[in-house]
Amino acid sequence: MNKLILTCVLFLTSLFNVSGAVLFECDSESLQYNSQHEKSAIVSTDCPELKCEGKIIWEDGTSYEGAIENGKMEGEGKITFKDGATFEGKWKHGKKEGFGAFNFPCGFEYLGSFKNDLMHGEGVLRMSETESLSATWKNGKVEGLGTHFRNDGSQFIGEYKNGKPDGQGMVVWESKDTMRGVWKNGLLNEKSHFKFENGSSIVQFWENGKIQDKAVYIQANGFNVSGAPEQLAKMLLKSSLSNNDSVESNFSLAWYVAAVEYKNQNDFDGATDQLKFAQIFLDPFEETRLSSLLESEIEFVSEEKERTGVAQKVDIGTSSQ
Repeated sequence: MNKLILTCVLFLTSLFNVSGAVLFECDSESLQYNSQHEKSAIVSTDCPELKCEGKIIWEDGTSYEGAIENGKMEGEGKITFKDGATFEGKWKHGKKEGFGAFNFPCGFEYLGSFKNDLMHGEGVLRMSETESLSATWKNGKVEGLGTHFRNDGSQFIGEYKNGKPDGQGMVVWESKDTMRGVWKNGLLNEKSHFKFENGSSIVQFWENGKIQDKAVYIQANGFNVSGAPEQLAKMLLKSSLSNNDSVESNFSLAWYVAAVEYKNQNDFDGATDQLKFAQIFLDPFEETRLSSLLESEIEFVSEEKERTGVAQKVDIGTSSQ
């Protein structure tokens, strides 16, 4: 069966994943489109000749308009599926082949190359006005180098394998602060190294997507302190460094990123813990870009915890019947 499967596994994001992972709101596994509609009979073909510009209509309501040859889509044409999804572009032997645009019911749009009915080659997946993924695709999944432009203005630039971040990656913020790390199968591993515009650094340690109870803060002059994050926080807040707004915002940003990592794994309890830690460094009476991001994430995580908690209760209740 010929299918176009959008594996929005670019690993789990919401919309935005600070680490490079993507938990798209499209339900990727259900977005399957059979280009030849083998389960739905053709009820009308407006092509009396072997080759023409015409129409094909299927019993399920799907319709195609464009070039037809030997009863199949061939050349330029547009298909509209019963759920509202559309593809407009090039066809070969009834399959998407070459450049085209696929619009999904959830509002996502893929603009790029196809091969044998799948996204294959250079392409851009647009999720919103401010979020997109520009990458190389292989058999429907991102493979190789990709750049994820996110809603908060940052970018993830890194290596993907089988649709997930895998290898070296870097997050670049509008402020020019950067975070480098290593991902394996979509999860942060080993170290994440923040480099801030003021010259200081923060090193965090990861294992299979979980942050470890150790961090290193390196000042611009090279002096460094290490220990558990809570210890570093106490030292920072009690020292003269706490008078430096950029130092405090650096700590907030680092643990905000950690929170999003947890969120992208649907670990909302872990995300809540990281967000709480990130908050202690910010002045509650001062509104900044970072404080707005924190508030937005706290609200989102709280809603998701409530939503998924209700969903779990419903599942349990259903299975017991």
